[in-house]
Amino acid sequence: MSNIQTWDWELTQFNKIAHEQPYLAARALRQVLALDADLRWALIISAYRDKLISLAKAAELLEMNPIALRQELTMLGIPVFLGHDSQEEAQAEVDAIRYWRTQDHSV
Repeated sequence: MSNIQTWDWELTQFNKIAHEQPYLAARALRQVLALDADLRWALIISAYRDKLISLAKAAELLEMNPIALRQELTMLGIPVFLGHDSQEEAQAEVDAIRYWRTQDHSV
């Protein structure tokens, strides 16, 4: 059995568990994302590119300054979406920036 086929059934079953036992799947995903920065980046940027989360929310989840994330996306050739489709999205971005400012970003 090839490696791709192995992943196919595993992903199919994980998706099934996500529907049947969402808390279990969410817990597993959070654990994996906490351990794998590359996967966390890919997942968050994918959600941002699909416009499921704002730039500010992506920055919050990546523990980055929104301006630094905007610069990095630009350097990588990833479109930067400006503006909001709704009042709720605008408020979410303001909330995310306020949250980021309250966090200790020292190393």
